[in-house]
This record gives sequence, structure tokens and C-alpha cells, in this order.
Amino acid sequence: MARIAIILASFFCISGALMAQEDYDDKGTDTKVIEKQNKRSLKDKFEIGGAFAFQFGNTSNVVIAPTVGYRITPRFVVGAGPNYNFLSAQNIFTGVRESYHIYGARAYTRYLVIPQAYLTAEFEQLAASRKVVFDGNVLNKDSNTLPARLLLGAGYTTNFDKGFGFNMEVLYDVLDSPFSGNLIPGVPLEIRGGVRYGF
Repeated sequence: MARIAIILASFFCISGALMAQEDYDDKGTDTKVIEKQNKRSLKDKFEIGGAFAFQFGNTSNVVIAPTVGYRITPRFVVGAGPNYNFLSAQNIFTGVRESYHIYGARAYTRYLVIPQAYLTAEFEQLAASRKVVFDGNVLNKDSNTLPARLLLGAGYTTNFDKGFGFNMEVLYDVLDSPFSGNLIPGVPLEIRGGVRYGF
């Protein structure tokens, strides 16, 4: 598994380095491309986006994960953002309510292969705090740092009016751990959707 992770990480790093050079000749003296890069507006250089979700009831779930990215070339983006998830559920038989606050940060790279599809790599570090409550009394309270996650995958993006769009990604956690915070422990696959502006 470690060998696969190293190979995939190397692929993304090498492809990112190659794509960062694609607009220039080997001496870096292509003045037309350099002028075009310098004339790009802030709107063309940055993207904002992320994932947001809200569910309330017997089971409550709140996800707030905004991102900001910088376009190094028209196809290659690096970015980062905070990540927060609140999950609370009450056992209908015992009345015990368990709540989690999961928070941290992530950094990512994206390479646009064709106008609608991209490759992505993302590093994420999270921490979690848990509280167990019964009849207004706190039964248990603890917190810990979750193992880091390195997610590699691909995504599809749509372009709507004025730079807005929707992303759908399939990611694989190459550092999978039973305590990493994956949706289904032991299944390091993640499917994610979100909105973005600018990519």
C-alpha cells in the first residue's frame, strides 16, 4: 500500500511540475505567454468554493468546508481551506445523545485534464472532540487528533453562468487508517460534491 501511495504521489507531483512548464519554452522566454499570464485578472487567478451541508433533527449534521485556490497556470491550481463537521445523533431506545465536532485544515492541487475533468491530490489533518449526554448529564467527553489523510482521485466540473460551477469528486485515501475519519472505516473511498467559482 505504501508503494502505491508513493507512486501515485510522485505521479501528481511530476504531472503538476510538467504542467506548470507547459506554457513556456525550455528557456522561459515565450513573451506572449508571459504577457498573457501577467494580464490575468484576480478573478482569473483565484477560485473559491467548498462543500456546505446542513441536516437537523434526531440526527443533525453540519458541514462547512470552504476553499481558496490559486491558479498557477490556466490548468494547474493549488489551494487550501478549513474543514468543520458537526454530527449529533440520539439513540431512540436509550435516549443517549452522542455529538462530535470534527475540525482541521486541508491543502490540495488540481490539474484540469480537459475542460470538464481534473486530477486532484489533497492532504487533510483533522481533530475530533466527542460528548455523550444522557438526560442532561454529560457521561463522557474526550478529544483527539485523527491520523492524516492523503486523498488522490479525479473529478468532474460543470460551468454555469459567470464562473459558477459544481464539482463532483471520487477520492481514495492512500494512508487509510481505521481511525482516519473516513465515512466507512476500512473503506478509504470518498465521493464528494461542492460548488466553486472561478475554476
